[in-house]
Amino acid sequence: MVYKKRIVFLLFSLILSIAYFITKASVFNSVSNNEWKKYSSEYIIDHLNDTIVYPDSIKSEFNDSVTFQDIKILFAVDMDCSACKIKFAFWNEFCNKMLSKYGIKVPIKAYISGIETSIYERVKKEWNRSWAYDKYEEFVTKNNLFDDRFQSVLIDDKNIIKLIGNPMHNPELANLYEKTILNYFKNR
Repeated sequence: MVYKKRIVFLLFSLILSIAYFITKASVFNSVSNNEWKKYSSEYIIDHLNDTIVYPDSIKSEFNDSVTFQDIKILFAVDMDCSACKIKFAFWNEFCNKMLSKYGIKVPIKAYISGIETSIYERVKKEWNRSWAYDKYEEFVTKNNLFDDRFQSVLIDDKNIIKLIGNPMHNPELANLYEKTILNYFKNR
């Protein structure tokens, strides 16, 4: 029974996600490809090599094996946004692929925002890796990551942004994350 409920929930989430991205796609189709390239290039240039600013108001952290790693992925998720929660599936798959393909356990941490009620249980259903409850979305605001397409970053041991962008819908960016992490672990 629990399995059937999980499948129904996943299908519902998938339908909401598809609707969300179709809506986003229709909005972005009105923007020319050149405008998008200019916007994204400027956004990336503005953020690359910036120092990440950690939230001050973190109420609780779970499974925190990431903070003191030399390289790590940080990303933001709004738990009140069904379409946003699909990031968990992408990053779980990415991490599992890195582990099975290269034997690399990717240091990754989610900054979770949303209504506090049952937050631990809600996250636990989606994510069993490191995360912090960021009630006031300080990870997003302090790092000027308001565009959801850029709410994932790869940072080094000095907390400098080396890659930025959500690779969930960009296979080339996903490959770049993979290659960058692989090169780091090979050269350690």
